[in-house]
Amino acid sequence: MSEAVIAFDAVSKVYRRGAERANLRAALPGRLGRRTPAEGFWALRDVSFQVAPGEIVGVIGPNGAGKSTTLKLAARVIAPTSGRVTTRGRVASLIELGVGFQPDLTGAENVRFSAAVLGMSRSEVARHYDAIVEFAGIESFMDTPVKRYSSGMMARLGFAIASHLDAEIILVDEVLSVGDAEFQRRGFERMRLLREQGATLLFVTHNLILVPEICQRVVRLEHGSVVDEGDPRLVVDRYLAGVGTSAARDQTPASERRHIRIRGVELAAPAIRSNGRLGLSLTVDVEDPLPDTRIVLVLQTANGFRAGGCDVDGSAEALSHPGTLRIEGDLPVVGAAPGSYRVLVTVVQQAGEAPLEVHQVGVQLEVISDDDRPQYGAVHLDGAWRISASAPSQDALS
Repeated sequence: MSEAVIAFDAVSKVYRRGAERANLRAALPGRLGRRTPAEGFWALRDVSFQVAPGEIVGVIGPNGAGKSTTLKLAARVIAPTSGRVTTRGRVASLIELGVGFQPDLTGAENVRFSAAVLGMSRSEVARHYDAIVEFAGIESFMDTPVKRYSSGMMARLGFAIASHLDAEIILVDEVLSVGDAEFQRRGFERMRLLREQGATLLFVTHNLILVPEICQRVVRLEHGSVVDEGDPRLVVDRYLAGVGTSAARDQTPASERRHIRIRGVELAAPAIRSNGRLGLSLTVDVEDPLPDTRIVLVLQTANGFRAGGCDVDGSAEALSHPGTLRIEGDLPVVGAAPGSYRVLVTVVQQAGEAPLEVHQVGVQLEVISDDDRPQYGAVHLDGAWRISASAPSQDALS
């Protein structure tokens, strides 16, 4: 593919996990002590693929597969340990929320500042400013310092800026999952428009339902290596067949397992009726308990919107002891509209203000309608209505 605008040629990236220092003597410089050698972690190993002009290519795979590292290499945020990454054309990237934003500056000031950092000229900023603000949908907060923004507002503004840059290559890392349903819809429409205008998009996502609708080709990573590539539907189907549509398995090697991992999630049935019950069971291995952890279940729509969720009652206490947990649930799914969903089961740890994801497994679920009435959105509103009519008043007739 000689005309490729993104090319990875035998690319590897290794990180060091930090050397241990057993005591103060070992921490001193010079010959006073020894440091145990830092352990190398291969985020990517011998990865090769190419992206043609105008393509939307998705990168999928489990957590820790190397997806975000791939985008950072394409954006030249980091350099490969070996191999070569080539990009041809102007690159706009939205890899992490609020990167480049100055917290004490207002939204309007950050638009101009961040756009300049991304390479926009003053004339480009002036030409696109109104469209950026309108797309972000936070007009009334543009004079507010961004340190008071929510993560969703930061994501909206960041994506709006990056997607309006006159760039040949756009890199996106799952940022649309933060916005609300309307912003997600506009975001994906914007991505389609950019493709029609000839832009090339490299898109990292866990949303396997939308991948065939958005992407023309998919690269699947496992443990830092390309294990599948090609037609989105075929690659996604093979991926789901590997983890199971009714049972998901963790593929992490024993040497890389986390302190707590979800070994399996099984649905009682791959499909349920509207207002039905979701039966599921999961197996969790607790090898080394972490403080302040719990299990959270989320029902996610096709475009990544969180339709509902709950904590698993009693999980915090159960995760505080080593062992293997078998957890079963029978949950009413009230008001879910028909369609494809993803059931995400996540072990989270409360660290400071924001919870950290320890491990996550997802399985697909179909919700089937009980009747033929039209459905609107992720939640179906139903109930009794009273409509009364009266003759028009004389004033209305005059």
